[in-house]
Amino acid sequence: MKYIFINLIFFFAGLGVTLAQNLSLSDLSGALNNGDYVYVYGDSGMYTLMQSHFEVHNNGSSSIDVRVKKTQISIVPGSMNTFCWGACYDSSVYISGDIIAIAAGGTNQHDFSGDYFPKGHLGASTIMYTFYDNSNPNDSVCVNVVYTATAVGIEENSPMVEFSNAYPNPASSMVHFNYTLNHGSYDAAIIVSDLLGGEAIRQTVPVNGSQISLDVSALTSGVYFYSLHINGEPQFTRKLIVKH
Repeated sequence: MKYIFINLIFFFAGLGVTLAQNLSLSDLSGALNNGDYVYVYGDSGMYTLMQSHFEVHNNGSSSIDVRVKKTQISIVPGSMNTFCWGACYDSSVYISGDIIAIAAGGTNQHDFSGDYFPKGHLGASTIMYTFYDNSNPNDSVCVNVVYTATAVGIEENSPMVEFSNAYPNPASSMVHFNYTLNHGSYDAAIIVSDLLGGEAIRQTVPVNGSQISLDVSALTSGVYFYSLHINGEPQFTRKLIVKH
């Protein structure tokens, strides 16, 4: 009987290790509980980008290789959503190709963003992001983000430009954009900023052109944001990752 009792202790102890949740999340408001809802608001403009950012914490005693899974709970028809985890993926990708190691007791602060593009459509879309141990998917934590797009004026919502996402992204040297500007866009510039909002690159965008390239080789590896400004007004802000 004593032998059986001891074995049961080891069984449940092992089960506890298997079910232990070592990953946790936080945002600017503080620590998040597993399955929490976070709300992001923005206008429904054609070129609006709404973003969510989370820090991922490894509370365990060994390094964890973390992947991210996107689950669309409810989506406004016509909208688009993507996410970044190491690399930035297109809307058809639901599980990150990149696996990022987080050291024991460590935090990944900059590699994740959830990106939502209303594309002129009103309403709320809910997307769940699950961060999990690649070798033990049961060790996971998730957050539900509700992106709500509200109405904008007709002039603000009218299509002024077509501007592609940066490619490649991540980039190490040159990054490219394809675009079309209307004739009223007499003053256009692409601005790359660091996480603190400091301007790293500013380059004029020729109104009659169709492609522009930026040299990011002088930037240190990390997360940046690029914005298109037309006639002094920002049109959108998107994420750019520089890796050397």
